[in-house]
Amino acid sequence: MRSKICNGCFLFLITLAIIVQAVPRIVDLSHKQNNDSITWPGNPPYQFTVLDRGFYDNAWLENNHFAMPEHMGTHIDAPAHSVQGTWRTDQIPMEKLYGPGVIINVKSKVENNPDYRVTVADLLTWEKKNGEMPRHAIVVMNSGWSSRYPNKTLVFGTSTPTDVSTFHFPGWHENAVMWLINKRQVNAVGVDTPSTDYGQTTNYPCHVIMGENDVVGIENVANLDKVPENGSTIYLPVLNIFDGSGGPARVFATFDDESNKNEPRCNPDQLQALCPCALCFLKEKLFENKLFYAKMQKWRKKVVFTMPIENNHFAMPEHMGTHIDAPVHTVQGMWKTDQIPIEKLYGPGVIINVKEKVKSNPDYRVIVEDLLMWEEKYGEMPRRAVAIMNSGWSSKYPNKTLVFGSPEPTNTSTFHFPSWHEDAVTWLINKRQINAVGVDTPSTDYGMSSTYPCHTLLGKNSVVGIESVANLDNVPESGSTIYIPVLNIADGSGGPARVFATYDDEPNKTNAAAMVTCFMFFLYLLAAVLVCNVL
Repeated sequence: MRSKICNGCFLFLITLAIIVQAVPRIVDLSHKQNNDSITWPGNPPYQFTVLDRGFYDNAWLENNHFAMPEHMGTHIDAPAHSVQGTWRTDQIPMEKLYGPGVIINVKSKVENNPDYRVTVADLLTWEKKNGEMPRHAIVVMNSGWSSRYPNKTLVFGTSTPTDVSTFHFPGWHENAVMWLINKRQVNAVGVDTPSTDYGQTTNYPCHVIMGENDVVGIENVANLDKVPENGSTIYLPVLNIFDGSGGPARVFATFDDESNKNEPRCNPDQLQALCPCALCFLKEKLFENKLFYAKMQKWRKKVVFTMPIENNHFAMPEHMGTHIDAPVHTVQGMWKTDQIPIEKLYGPGVIINVKEKVKSNPDYRVIVEDLLMWEEKYGEMPRRAVAIMNSGWSSKYPNKTLVFGSPEPTNTSTFHFPSWHEDAVTWLINKRQINAVGVDTPSTDYGMSSTYPCHTLLGKNSVVGIESVANLDNVPESGSTIYIPVLNIADGSGGPARVFATYDDEPNKTNAAAMVTCFMFFLYLLAAVLVCNVL
């Protein structure tokens, strides 16, 4: 009997370890950006241009350029999109771009009414099932409409998808949006359709209400059936477009795949207490967007709005500002941007601080010894981590002369900046099964490189590269989770990414939920031991 009890205790300990170390599931909620991407009539089309695709000096190189309106595909509306003088894209606080996920399923109501609008009654029905909504949530309508994407006729619900007066698709009722803002202080309101206002609207009240209250809008969200109606966290990492009215975003959700998704969650105060999470912005302002005034002014005259409207167009190479290198960037036949599994785009954060070494040697390369020193201090690196060099170089951004370490920033043979040594990259791949390797400089190979061995190693091993990362001094060297949600560019060799980190803002504070779980298992085991002694 004692043997059976001990075996039971052992099984309980294994179960406890699994629960405490459970990895959350991550789901991509974004459509690919390509020529079929949905945008409002009058906007310029998506454009994708191949700049390089072939062997150059016996090395493979893929590199592309793309141009698109801000409000295309899966994207967010900044408050300034519809209300003058409110937040532009680069002014939205990072804390507004994530929150507890609330999915409002209205598919059965939409079946017989394509003009359906989510009502307060729908929200109260959700709360009756799941409990009161947490504050600062991301609330998204699931109408099943994303299954029609990218067929314009089906998405806009009309045989004339250039005539907005004929549109028929569901959205939000303004009373429900007001309720969410006043009663639940939501961060964002989203839809799986082209607009937060339903297709037949003429005055866009939801856009105006959200803009006036600094609430972010999300449009053309995908894959909502893969996310529980309650219990997820949704992130809205929009491209940080300077002076923008919105922008494309790699929206995604995380949740505990083992939890009972129908169980009510904790109330807002408990949620804040159990998850003291700090978000650190790791993204430079990419570029000044190009305004498309001529086209948009013409469009505004064609479609009569009773509100101010801001809308812009931007164009850029994939490898600009804070961005990622897809494996195919330097190795033929490897993953393109839209082929990288979403699970590869996040992981435990490992920050390798080499600022002191770089002070005396701008050509410094991170070596295996630097990695072993990190492990001496923090313990063995977790598998599938995102490892980033912190050289302090981002303080030089965006001065090209300082960033490239040369008075001739167009002459690559004169570049001087630090990065990774290929031996360290090989060690990370072979010994620690790394997900991504990054730098706060322009390249994962140092400035004086002529063969780019780190790029090749990363590409061959399906490891993502991250370049021009910012604000690394604001992130702990160990204990964070780093996300690299690159724009989902079809056929891409990389792309701009709103890189960010989350971490416990009180590192010495033990996670309360884990403590409760451990305590309950301890009591159960103690009871088992007592029973064993009695028997």
